[in-house]
Amino acid sequence: MGKEAELRDSVVFQLIFFRSRSSRHWHANKMRDEMEVFCYKKVREILTKIEPHMILVLGFETYWQLKKNVLEN
Repeated sequence: MGKEAELRDSVVFQLIFFRSRSSRHWHANKMRDEMEVFCYKKVREILTKIEPHMILVLGFETYWQLKKNVLEN
């Protein structure tokens, strides 16, 4: 598969779909845990449907959260 096909077949999305003014504001959000669980469930559904051969994760914290909350098996 050439580089063009790899890019054409790529999918990019966030682990957490919600935005916040700052990290401090996000961590103070009373609904944060519920919102994160929602996102993890959706990411798990997306990965199950697209069956990726490879996952590129940007950021160490994102990697650990993905591994812990989505790819636990």
